[in-house]
Amino acid sequence: MKTWTENNGFSISQNKSSVCTFTRKRTILPSHIQLGPYLFAHKNSVKYLGITLDRKLLWRDHIQQIIKRTENSINIIRVFTKSTWGADPNTALLFYQSLVRSIMDYGSILYGSASDTQLRKIDIVKNKCLRLCLGLLNTTPINTMEVETCEPPLPLRRQFLSDKFVMKLYAKKSECINSLHKLFILNLTSPYWSKKKSPVMVNSYQSLLVNSSHCYTINADPYYTISYNDFLHEIKVHYLKITEYDSPGLTNKLFQYESKHKWPNSEYIFTDGSKIDDQTGCAFYHENKNYYEMFKLPDESSIFTAEQYAVQKAMEYAKSSPHFNYVIFTDCKSLVDKLRSTNKITKVDKIYAKILSVHGELKQMNKNLEIVWIKGHIGIKSNETVDHYAKTAVTMGRTTTESMLPPSDLTPIFRRNLKLKWQNIYEDSLSGAVYKQIQPTIRQKTWFHNLVNRQFIKTITRLRTNHALYPKYQHKIGQTNNPNCLCGEIGDLQHIILECPLHITHRDLLLEEIYKLKAEAPFNLTTLLASDNLSIFNSIFGFIKRSSIRI
Repeated sequence: MKTWTENNGFSISQNKSSVCTFTRKRTILPSHIQLGPYLFAHKNSVKYLGITLDRKLLWRDHIQQIIKRTENSINIIRVFTKSTWGADPNTALLFYQSLVRSIMDYGSILYGSASDTQLRKIDIVKNKCLRLCLGLLNTTPINTMEVETCEPPLPLRRQFLSDKFVMKLYAKKSECINSLHKLFILNLTSPYWSKKKSPVMVNSYQSLLVNSSHCYTINADPYYTISYNDFLHEIKVHYLKITEYDSPGLTNKLFQYESKHKWPNSEYIFTDGSKIDDQTGCAFYHENKNYYEMFKLPDESSIFTAEQYAVQKAMEYAKSSPHFNYVIFTDCKSLVDKLRSTNKITKVDKIYAKILSVHGELKQMNKNLEIVWIKGHIGIKSNETVDHYAKTAVTMGRTTTESMLPPSDLTPIFRRNLKLKWQNIYEDSLSGAVYKQIQPTIRQKTWFHNLVNRQFIKTITRLRTNHALYPKYQHKIGQTNNPNCLCGEIGDLQHIILECPLHITHRDLLLEEIYKLKAEAPFNLTTLLASDNLSIFNSIFGFIKRSSIRI
């Protein structure tokens, strides 16, 4: 090695270099290795790109580093999330996701193969943060906290991140895919893996075999497939703001006047994409010739991909047509914004690269093409026509055979898989029986996603999780010797909120408010909390404050 470094002009820094032998053997390793005048001590672990690799790849050192790095952030969350004041749970959760979860996510697809004992240490960090963010008690079941905050279990999140990463490797034709394939075979056949859990990325590769049929593969990033000349031909884009009248006829006449005034000698092509019942289609409509084409896209396609593909096909149609001036109208503002900023964009997909390529070919043919944004569904006749064709294309369009989807379009599949697995785990868990009656399914958003009152959210969440400081609970955890309320009855939440005679005056007001809100009768506390009615939640919170009940 010394000879090789000298012959190739390569110098090794003693301060920046380490020696570590990765092996499961218990042989005694030499204390150091000498390279020329330098002595490199043998180490049990090395840090590479922020990931600590120990000699046996048990990930103990790295997980310990994760816990140490998150301590300061957890302390900050603890400071601004007091029980009666502080940041609302939405802000606290955003802080957790930004500064704590991001640290746990980095390298998770690799250290996910660590033992359950080691991974449980990271779970403890996450659980601590969720309790602080919501102001929940220490005995609150973990599965209820995860569902209440819409934070999936970390094993599922690691698998989700790995699925996305492996799909990107596949799209780029990375050599890592070949290595994953070999590891996948070994995982099925080797006696070593029969007693160990499958690596996270191997599970992702198995999912890839099912979901990769429509994802494009390309040797280079699509950005680098675009010729320099295509970048020089800037696409002309416009935003046509048409006043919407109560009468669609007036709106349509105004559009006709504006378009004829600005593009008097041009052919008009309208494009649109549609997604109905998880099926996707798109279409373009040539107004001057009353000609249209419909395309059925893979079900995984996003609506943005459909809009892009419609514009691509409209441009290819314009290239083969005899006219020289074309205007493509689309109601996809995000696509027009992207085309307007072509010179500033560094990440493009295959369809977008094709749009730029076809535009360059049109320029070489001396054809002029402009793309115009118009607001959808305001009564413009041709736009409504192409919208109808796009919806029809979902079932009757010409099926595309090319693999054109970017990896990002398959993310919803991975997200659905995560949610399905999470739902199964949630239903099979034994804890949180009362909460399951209130929240039987996994939510997309938290019930408090647009609220800022911390005390209100904390109180209602404690009621929903059935873990609050009521007499029966305090007796259960050993704080009191008696589970009864002051009135002598068992002091559970149902009794305190809706039955206790000590608060009858305030309860009459509560029941009056609930009846005005037309809550479905007969009701109890569980059905009220399961209603997702913020007005009912406010009435319950007001009753608790008026009655000075400790929750």
